[in-house]
Amino acid sequence: SDEQFGDKWEAYGWPRRIEDKVGEVEAQIVKDRNGQQDEMKREQVDFEQALDDIEQSVNGFHQHSSLDDIGTIGPEVRNVVQKLKDFAEQAKKFQSREILFGLEQTDYDRVARIAKTFEPYAQLWVSADDWLTWHKKWLSDPFESLDPEQMEKDVGETWRALFKAAKTFADLPECQACAEEVKRQIDEFKPVMPVLLALRNPGLRDRHWDKMSADLDFKIKPGENLNSLTDVYRLNLVEQEETLTKVCESAGKEYAIEAAMDKMEKEWAGQCFEIVEYRETGTHVLKGSDDVQQLLDDNIVMTQAMSFSPFNKPHKERLEKFGIKLNLMSEIIEQWLNCQRNWMYLEPIFSSDDIMKQLPAEGQKFRACDRQWRKYLKQAFDNPTCLEFCDTPDLLGMFSQSYNVLEQVQKGLSDYLETKRQSFARFYFLSNEELLEILSQ
Repeated sequence: SDEQFGDKWEAYGWPRRIEDKVGEVEAQIVKDRNGQQDEMKREQVDFEQALDDIEQSVNGFHQHSSLDDIGTIGPEVRNVVQKLKDFAEQAKKFQSREILFGLEQTDYDRVARIAKTFEPYAQLWVSADDWLTWHKKWLSDPFESLDPEQMEKDVGETWRALFKAAKTFADLPECQACAEEVKRQIDEFKPVMPVLLALRNPGLRDRHWDKMSADLDFKIKPGENLNSLTDVYRLNLVEQEETLTKVCESAGKEYAIEAAMDKMEKEWAGQCFEIVEYRETGTHVLKGSDDVQQLLDDNIVMTQAMSFSPFNKPHKERLEKFGIKLNLMSEIIEQWLNCQRNWMYLEPIFSSDDIMKQLPAEGQKFRACDRQWRKYLKQAFDNPTCLEFCDTPDLLGMFSQSYNVLEQVQKGLSDYLETKRQSFARFYFLSNEELLEILSQ
């Protein structure tokens, strides 16, 4: 038909159309590629100009030689440092693009050389700016907001940077003098750090502040006459370092005991026994107590060690109570598992009415223990939290008594089986389980 003929003729033309379209796309790709390459070259020209500008700025930095101008020098130095980082990243991008375009890579080692030249200036002025800013802030900030560990780290790093910068500026005495001046200020500040570390000890309590006040013969307490680092100088506390650190060291060791106690109690707060249903008995048993036992053993050892510490006096009562709890729990678990082992062995035996008829005394004893077992294991299942369940009144006595009774039941059962073996010698060749199965039929 005419329609089919038209479709066929149009199909014959598609290869030519596709070829033309491919040509158009390839031409556009070449055009875009050339455009992007030209754009990159323009960016590289601008980049080189920016490098010239920053190199000129870096080469003129030796003119800065006064700490009085730190307010303007500091931000300028940080700006240059950031620019050099950005230039290094931009140089990598240009080189990666040149690889994509199949061009020879441009050598941008100049960026690294400028950064190396500027490094001692950055060390000097950033360190000086940081120190002067920190020092002013530390003197006025609330005393209880000071972080002496971070302060000590900052002071140490800044001093080392300035020491390195001072050596580099041997040929620039003005810059070297700036580095030495800031180093001198830091050296003057360092003696206050041991006192600050002592007085910001997290273990300090009212009793320690009272003790320090008594030893110093004047009141000293945050929120009253110790509100900032300036007050440390005003009260001349640096001269009292030995007196203060002695009390604070004791406070730190007392705090270590307190923190260890808090950690142990927090661990036990979420620790639970794994109580699971046992077969078709309608009751439960304790499963997998290894993790609880391991934690218990570790904590008992730690508690005993802390009980011998000369710094446990403020926590002695709390430590003793917790130690008693842990030891009680240890005894309860031991008797619980002993009792459970016997109960699990005897429960299927005394579930048989025939055995109950043949051993009525032992059966009555087992039933009494079984009632206790079901009662307390139901409580454990409802509230498996270790500390709370082990606080159940007379729990240890119940497990101990039940264990002893079940031992008597097991002995009575063994004696009964022995009499049966004596009556029928062939029973000696059977295990207890096999013999019980025969006797229950």
